[in-house]
Amino acid sequence: MIISVLAAGLANLADTLAVKDAFAGIRVCVCILIFNAIKKLAKGALVDKLTWLLFFVIMAVNLVSNISPAWLVVASGIVGLLAKKQGGEL
Repeated sequence: MIISVLAAGLANLADTLAVKDAFAGIRVCVCILIFNAIKKLAKGALVDKLTWLLFFVIMAVNLVSNISPAWLVVASGIVGLLAKKQGGEL
């Protein structure tokens, strides 16, 4: 009930300049929160040369193509399985 009332009120205010400016600030904050989460995850995930290489390759592919991130996750998993199977670091 409370969420419905807030959503209705927010829908009426969404076109005001103050609300647009507030959401712009919130988006910046959310980006920083995501960046901090990435930093924490990277400490445990980037542990050897292969994981660093995979990180940079996947990041580059993500930046220059429209491939779905889901496919990049699948590809990363396959690379990790193959590397472990062949005795590589991971």
